[in-house]
Amino acid sequence: MANKYGLLLIVGLLLSVVCGSVRLEHAWISSGKISRDDAAGSGVIWVPDNYTSIQAAINAANSGDTIYVGNGSYYENIIVNQTVRLAGIDFPTIDGQHYSMFGLPTLRVRANNVTVNGFIIQHGSSLQYVKEFDWGIDLGCNGSNISGNIIRFNERGIDSFGSNAVENNLIIYNYGGIACDGSYNIIKENNVTKNYSGIFFAQPSNTAFNNTILDNDAGIILYCNDTYLRGNNITGSLRGFDFDGGYDLDQYVQDIDTSNLIDGRPMYYWTNQCDKTVPPDAGYVALVNCTSIIVNGLNLERNGHGVLMAGTSNSTIVNCNFTDNVFGLFAWASENNTIYHNNFVNNTFQVGNTYSWWPPAPELLPSTWDNGYPSGGNYWSNCSITDAKNGVYQSIIGSDGINDTSYTIDSSNEDSYPFAAPFHSFDVGTWNNTHREVSVVSNSSLSSFQLNQTEKTIGFNVTGSNDAVGFCRVTVPNPIVQEMWQGNYTILVNNQPVSFENWTDTENTYIYLTYQHSERKITIIPEFPPTTVLPLVIILAPTTLLTRRRKSREKPKS
Repeated sequence: MANKYGLLLIVGLLLSVVCGSVRLEHAWISSGKISRDDAAGSGVIWVPDNYTSIQAAINAANSGDTIYVGNGSYYENIIVNQTVRLAGIDFPTIDGQHYSMFGLPTLRVRANNVTVNGFIIQHGSSLQYVKEFDWGIDLGCNGSNISGNIIRFNERGIDSFGSNAVENNLIIYNYGGIACDGSYNIIKENNVTKNYSGIFFAQPSNTAFNNTILDNDAGIILYCNDTYLRGNNITGSLRGFDFDGGYDLDQYVQDIDTSNLIDGRPMYYWTNQCDKTVPPDAGYVALVNCTSIIVNGLNLERNGHGVLMAGTSNSTIVNCNFTDNVFGLFAWASENNTIYHNNFVNNTFQVGNTYSWWPPAPELLPSTWDNGYPSGGNYWSNCSITDAKNGVYQSIIGSDGINDTSYTIDSSNEDSYPFAAPFHSFDVGTWNNTHREVSVVSNSSLSSFQLNQTEKTIGFNVTGSNDAVGFCRVTVPNPIVQEMWQGNYTILVNNQPVSFENWTDTENTYIYLTYQHSERKITIIPEFPPTTVLPLVIILAPTTLLTRRRKSREKPKS
């Protein structure tokens, strides 16, 4: 973990950047400066004028006093046991020391209704020596307000064990940003940047809104239900949103709407919905107690789940990419769903739920994981591939782009026809009043796909390692095959015809071919059927004979 933060900015440069980034919206601070006239009056203590340490000022204060702290560095681990207002002038630094074997928070707030505003709160100038409890602020209280601070280089930036407000802070370069180990906290308009975890909720009934959560390893993590999220913008995280799940349906109920964005795309956290299609701009999808939902054509990556399903049934997930998530598909108490023509790539668990962390793997309720033969199932990046046979029972010699053995999820769930390479789908518009797609399963990189209705061709480029054998399995809807080629076609590789295998069902035609890498152009073109060629031969033969006779007559005599 230390390597991740090895290139932190030097302290002076960081101050010049981040101090301007924190919005200070409280009446007693204007542009980070307070005059003695503004702060004059009873109940006011100045540090270092009246006391040289912040702790000494707190010990001398009465409930309701304001303690103004001048610019400078204060090497203290402070306990706030009075209801006071701590206000920094020009961002003084409270630098906590690494006491004891396990560390100690820089600021421990034990009195209720405390305000902390305008400080830099840290443990040194890097994370190199941070210990387990070297937190920035430990809120063992209620009703306190932590606002307008820069909190950095701590094991945990802020942890609230009660009900408090944390707003308008810059939380940067901590292992953990903001943690809520209590309920009824309000986490508002913070900039949470470059931490290991951004905002972490361990207890229910908390609120987070309008936070900017940028370049953290994990953006928002939930280990609880009944969380209210609005207007949070999660960008650049390795794991944007993660929810640990639960063991009964109520634990999955959250209040999360589409104003929350992951890399610019809205979150769809649906509860008690039916007969709907998830919009194509989704950045995260959860379906809780839903029926007859369609999830189609989504790229869902770098979250806790590609799709979370809890108590959901009779729904379809098709033509989606689940990449680099903890769970590609998280399925709890969900059954009779249909999942096919998806790519499950490099997820920690391709399919599973909360129980997956503790072997043996959980038994899921039964669902369908393929669309039969030859349509096929899904691509699984952890599936061992052997493709030497084809057919419904994969018993006929010859490859077809489908693995020869099924992919087993558990005893009740298997993909009988897993693809031998990733599945790609291309929108080709409306044919016979129905929206159509052409798909390609290939071990090559694909580019420049085009269907040209005028020239009646389908073409695309394939790229791979030099001299390696590539393959494509192209699926073309039958209405397109009939309208463009009248059921007869030729396959060209770099404009040269090649042999191929094909299969047909009631909906599609499936074409399988191989080629030598590196880059090749694949084109499907129309071909004259034999019934057309024969009449042309009969018509053209006399003309050819007549021409030859005329040419022979015109030859000069010897």
